[in-house]
Amino acid sequence: MFSKFKIDQLLVFFLLSIAFLLLSFGKELIFGEKNGHTRLTSYFDIENVVDFPEQGNVNLSDTLSVFNRAIEFWYSVNGGQDFILSVDPIVLNQLENPDLTGIPTSYHWLQPMENYEGCKSLVVQLKNRESGSITEKKVYTYFETEISELPVIALTLPQDELFSYDKGIMSFGNNANHNESFYTSWWDRPANFTGRGFEWEREIFFQYFEEGNLAFEQACGMRISGNATRGFPQKSMQIVARKMYGSDRFEFPFFEDDGQKKYASLVIRNSGNDNTKTLFADLLMHRFAEESNVLTLKGRPTVVYLNANYWGIYNLRERIDPYFISKVEDVQEDEVTILEGGDSKLKDGNESDKKEFDDLISKIKNVDDMSQDLYKEVCNKIDEGSFIDYIFFETFYGNNDWPTNNSIWYKVAGGKWKWILQDLDYGLAYLGPQNVNINLLNKLKKSNTTVGILFTKLLSNGAFEKVFVERCYQMVENHFSEENIKKSFTNLRAMYQNEIEKHIGRWRMIESVEEWETNCQNNFNFLINRKKIYLQQVAELI
Repeated sequence: MFSKFKIDQLLVFFLLSIAFLLLSFGKELIFGEKNGHTRLTSYFDIENVVDFPEQGNVNLSDTLSVFNRAIEFWYSVNGGQDFILSVDPIVLNQLENPDLTGIPTSYHWLQPMENYEGCKSLVVQLKNRESGSITEKKVYTYFETEISELPVIALTLPQDELFSYDKGIMSFGNNANHNESFYTSWWDRPANFTGRGFEWEREIFFQYFEEGNLAFEQACGMRISGNATRGFPQKSMQIVARKMYGSDRFEFPFFEDDGQKKYASLVIRNSGNDNTKTLFADLLMHRFAEESNVLTLKGRPTVVYLNANYWGIYNLRERIDPYFISKVEDVQEDEVTILEGGDSKLKDGNESDKKEFDDLISKIKNVDDMSQDLYKEVCNKIDEGSFIDYIFFETFYGNNDWPTNNSIWYKVAGGKWKWILQDLDYGLAYLGPQNVNINLLNKLKKSNTTVGILFTKLLSNGAFEKVFVERCYQMVENHFSEENIKKSFTNLRAMYQNEIEKHIGRWRMIESVEEWETNCQNNFNFLINRKKIYLQQVAELI
């Protein structure tokens, strides 16, 4: 028959094989868009299986409908820890995520205020089960209309991964039961949330909303971030892109034209120690330092929801890692070396680069007055402009948690050492309005840290002293004019204004909105009054 109609038998076999494969996989589900709703359909798009609203700001009276009775659809409201067979239809406002706001997350944790109402949000995690196997899985997040003017980050993970005794990364756990911990400051006591390393990383689903609309989402890893601030009730979180979760990069311009287009990791930061003061001091100081010779970290205020629970104001920030540096410098990751701390610990990179830097510090450590030849040798290995601007900002801001802590610098293959601003939250008026008078230049000259030694020995050379002093005067004039201070401070403060009352009611680390406003004003006064005091301190160096 085939020969009669001149049909190639091999071609017929090929077409039938393809048809069989398509029929075999016809029930596997994919997501697509139709009429403003997201529909889960078969490859043939023959019948709609599920119809539910697009994510973001919605009317929570909307329904989720399941049309194909041959397919079991399961949903979870506790981050995917437990799933329930769906009932058709599901009315969104009849679902409820577990309330996590009453779970202690610190030795200093306080119950939310009595009048705290939170903000209505709902996370529904759906999966299709067929013959006992999962063929499709998806997280959907909904908010009340106009829930926040700020970008919103929604984090979803199984609830036990957060709060179970043995593995919850925000729980106290067994580590907190050691008797000696009760004699330690509350922010330094051991607990699960002080755990570090991959063991304490958890897979999460990260979603980013702008103006109520989903802009980006990705499965990734999450860890608790920070040092002493891990002990705070509201914790900073590091998110990491890995291939094991789906992709090893976050490909989204979180900071618009100002930042990178891809990241390997980011920090969802609680503002560090400033968590008890203004929530934006570190971000403000980095913004003043932009367009200088020292590398700064971009950031923006956001609101975070954790398994649909309001988790307050955070600052989404760039994070220092080899990939971040490689993008800044346009090199490969393996060409980057990063040192940190008061004693030049190797954070990432090559031991040979560290040894070269350590040898330089050893060479200059015991000289009294640096000669011109040695000065030139040092400047051939460090970026003098980067170092000077770094010293200026750290000392101008009065960062009391420096230079033993929060010192970090890097180099790329064939390049010079450059410095990065990091964790400035002990600066400005954090320790009180009197901090405006602190003289960190004198403190630095007496410091035996790597940065202290390098600055003191360079300062003994007249040429460097002249360059440093002139640059300080220039920086005060260019970066801290009264007009620039007022504009930058006012604009950033306004971003937090409408959200701060809800945040305070949730965490209670700041007493009241009035106290927050006072803290903000103290930082503003510091910046206005610091200029004259600081330049006098610089003049005394000569």
